[in-house]
Amino acid sequence: MYLKNIALCALTVMGSATCVSRRTPGQIKEIKTAEEYKKLSSSIQRPTIFVFNSASCTACKMMTKGLEAAAKNYPQADFYVIEDLKSDAFKGLPQELKIKGYPTTHLCKPKTEPCVERGSIGDEELDELVYKLVHGKPKQKIVRQEPAKPEAPSANTTKSDTSAKK
Repeated sequence: MYLKNIALCALTVMGSATCVSRRTPGQIKEIKTAEEYKKLSSSIQRPTIFVFNSASCTACKMMTKGLEAAAKNYPQADFYVIEDLKSDAFKGLPQELKIKGYPTTHLCKPKTEPCVERGSIGDEELDELVYKLVHGKPKQKIVRQEPAKPEAPSANTTKSDTSAKK
């Protein structure tokens, strides 16, 4: 289902499988060739997330919901999925990028080296990573604190306790 959703988004956004156009905000585009990846990665102009995965990877499938939510929540970033790196269309790319397992996520900013995350990323952690990529700082978590209660004198004080203090 994940691959079908991505392929549908890619066809909707691109119009053809070989087009290298930017995605529509809230959608994830699928990259089909190494050349397409190289063209996109060398011309990054805004925060961009590349997720390298495999259709048969359970950990990759677990990231789907979080990735889709991040794409909708952060329209100021571009999201791309690269599937089937073992095909001839990606020959040599996994070695060049040092991709040793799936999923591998590259969080990129213009003119900087990507931040590389290996393995599955939970929904909350992915949201935090994308927020930091987009805004340049981590999210501030709101911590509610209860007002301090005045301490009452202890009822367990005995005469021996008070006499020992004298």
